[in-house]
Amino acid sequence: METTIFRPATENEKKDFKEIGMKTFQDYFRKKLIEEEQKYVKKFQPFCFRCAKIDFEDKVEKKIKEMERKLGYIDWGNKELTRIDIDFKNYGPQRFEQIDIKEVREDKLLDGIRQPGILTGYNIIYRCKVRGCGRTVNIPKEKYDKLKESK
Repeated sequence: METTIFRPATENEKKDFKEIGMKTFQDYFRKKLIEEEQKYVKKFQPFCFRCAKIDFEDKVEKKIKEMERKLGYIDWGNKELTRIDIDFKNYGPQRFEQIDIKEVREDKLLDGIRQPGILTGYNIIYRCKVRGCGRTVNIPKEKYDKLKESK
């Protein structure tokens, strides 16, 4: 017969524990970052997801290093770690330069006849001015025409 012996962890043991299955501040940041990126996608504007993620990771690394120097260990529940704010407005369209515009053509089936190369939209290619990240924004033809008229 098998028996299980359970002993609760001591306070000293708990300080190095990392709960499994719980949401971390990195998970919350990633969710927030994805939501912000979707706002720009809906507006057909570039957003530098990669740079925002890199900047966040750099800030976390810096805080962890400082915490290790002060406390001698990493306290994952510390409020200093969870209070890392990134201004997402810095990663929007002003961060990019437009490189190229390419037409998107697709074959369409109209009245049972395949029509080759129908213009369906445009791919606007951008490059991040800070780290050189490439982004391509696909805009449907109708939206592109409206944007072009408004300018």
